[in-house]
Amino acid sequence: MGMEEKELAEALKAVEEELNLAKRVYLAFPFLFWAAVLPLLYLLTLILNSYAGISWDWASSILSILVVAWFIVENERVFKKVEAIERVLGMKREKKKAYLVAQISAWIISALVASLAYTSEGEWMLAFVGLALLLMAAVDFVFVKRAEWEVLLGGLIILSSISLVGKLPLPRLALAVMVISMAFAFVAFLYIRKAMRE
Repeated sequence: MGMEEKELAEALKAVEEELNLAKRVYLAFPFLFWAAVLPLLYLLTLILNSYAGISWDWASSILSILVVAWFIVENERVFKKVEAIERVLGMKREKKKAYLVAQISAWIISALVASLAYTSEGEWMLAFVGLALLLMAAVDFVFVKRAEWEVLLGGLIILSSISLVGKLPLPRLALAVMVISMAFAFVAFLYIRKAMRE
């Protein structure tokens, strides 16, 4: 009986470790996704505008809608993986509407503040995303009691790059895309690195 209990404890520990890894991957996934897709979105918009004669606003709008839809589908798959492991462990995830509303509000507030502060597309994008990450970290701290210092660091990196817009030999929007992509990749790396060490 002692051996059976030991084997059961080891199996439970292995499942918990898998759950922890899955959760970290779930947290890293949005950053990893946008780090890869954002430059591609910019490049495709540039190609459609330059070679197909499609207006920049129309091309970016259509591609953005498609990419956001793709992200929602992929993110849901990752979330279901985490939920499946939680069910095995008998854990029940409480879905708080206030938490979701706070997350959405963080992005809306960031967009409004960025619009008031900047007119340049590149500076607006950096301010919007950077401030949103700071607010998202605050929302997680308040609702989940979890300090997401990785997200906070990503937001600070993006916001500190606003001063570079117009000073480097790069189009403003291209610089913003590059900075956000690199910052998101770095945040994803920190999440995965943490998961592998735990």
